[in-house]
Amino acid sequence: MTIGRTRARLDQPTGPSRSPSPKATTTPLSNPPGTIGDAVAPEAGLLRHDREVNSTGDTASLSVQPPDDLDSSTILRRFEKLTSFYGAGRKLTATGQPTVADAKALVGLLDLDDEIDPKIGQRIFSTRSASELPDLSRTLYWAVRSGALRKVHRRCATTKS
Repeated sequence: MTIGRTRARLDQPTGPSRSPSPKATTTPLSNPPGTIGDAVAPEAGLLRHDREVNSTGDTASLSVQPPDDLDSSTILRRFEKLTSFYGAGRKLTATGQPTVADAKALVGLLDLDDEIDPKIGQRIFSTRSASELPDLSRTLYWAVRSGALRKVHRRCATTKS
């Protein structure tokens, strides 16, 4: 086969041609023009941030609203305790969560509202994973996102700064 025939074969469309569906082009935008609003970690219900977008499409400003029940000093104290707890590094599970023993220690150390081994009626439900503790998960998420902690190779450690 020559190069000319191969090129001609590549230029020919294969399969049925697809035109954009009218449904996709007429769907209205859910956000008002000029703003983009999206939730960060919606499964944890953490924060909502809104960005103003200028006419060129660049983000002009970013405003973040923390949860109403926490003030900055509480968060900073928790981050300080987390960095002292993790120090040079501690093991994480395969899913990137702290071990259950570390999670139980952190809930007490950080004075979180998570309940370890909750008792409902006469039955005790043992905590099997740190992912079952939403306040701890949220605090660790923000400690990593803020740069206080880092997760590397199934270990969590403090940053160098």
